[in-house]
Amino acid sequence: MMAGAASAMIPTILGATMASGGITYAEKDRGMAVIGAGFILPPLVSHAVLGEWTRGAIFSIAPALSEIGMVWLMAGRPDAVFRGNMLSRTTFGALLCADIFFSALGVADAALAGNQNPTGRWAVVIAPTVAANRIGITVGGPL
Repeated sequence: MMAGAASAMIPTILGATMASGGITYAEKDRGMAVIGAGFILPPLVSHAVLGEWTRGAIFSIAPALSEIGMVWLMAGRPDAVFRGNMLSRTTFGALLCADIFFSALGVADAALAGNQNPTGRWAVVIAPTVAANRIGITVGGPL
């Protein structure tokens, strides 16, 4: 679950920085697209940690479709998010909410499903590492 949350946080922070620092609608829209695209990966990452690649891909379909809708809306009307009419802003908000909701649903499924790997072992292990003068993340598992 933490891997999924981390994979959503980084694009959200980067996209928000891009959107808030953008001067033109194109620059701001790129930031919003990065935010939305960041919610495609968490279900895949959360399930990949458990070795359930197919299930993760299935749970990533709905956020991907929502992201396609957001990009299509911003491509058709560049001012849709920041200055558009009520319909364009509401549509974008609904698509972004759907993106976040279905992404969270996929992460929750991975957290509630637990380890269903038939060998009884985790496919990938991600753990924090703390040593003298070093802090990091260790990734390991069977090859």
